[in-house]
Amino acid sequence: MRKKIVSYKKPRVMTKKIKTRVFSSSTRFLDSIDSLLSQNVFLASGCGACGCGACGSCTSCPSCSDKRFKKNIVPLTNALEKLDRIKGVYFNWNDTFKRVYNTTTSKRQIGLIAQDVEVVFPEVVEKKGSKKYRAIYYDKLVSVLVEAVKELKKGNSSLTLRLSQIEKKLNK
Repeated sequence: MRKKIVSYKKPRVMTKKIKTRVFSSSTRFLDSIDSLLSQNVFLASGCGACGCGACGSCTSCPSCSDKRFKKNIVPLTNALEKLDRIKGVYFNWNDTFKRVYNTTTSKRQIGLIAQDVEVVFPEVVEKKGSKKYRAIYYDKLVSVLVEAVKELKKGNSSLTLRLSQIEKKLNK
């Protein structure tokens, strides 16, 4: 009788080196933990262009937004006015980007210019690396867009009311 040989392959585990940082505040620490968790989700989901999980190119990873973690909550105001100061653009990545992010993509892109966004919404722009390249957390702009739509709706409602009042006067 032959002996059955059972082979066992050890599963491969992907690991990522984590740099040790000194945090100036607990908020920075939580942001770092949130970023690390997002990176793990990012890598597990296999989405995004550069695979680093921190470049802001991933839009499918959830962002922590629980009210219990927040303080000093203040409504966004003048969203339309602020959005008017930034512009959406078409572009192609240059050779520096391709070298830094190790990509060969030549596909036309759409987005914003981080330096323009930083002037209006510095909270959504982060400087990365020794050269301080800027990255935009596009997901954080959703709240600005929500408030801008509300401002448009309010303006539209006001105009609709005025129009109906003018029509009533004309029909008398």
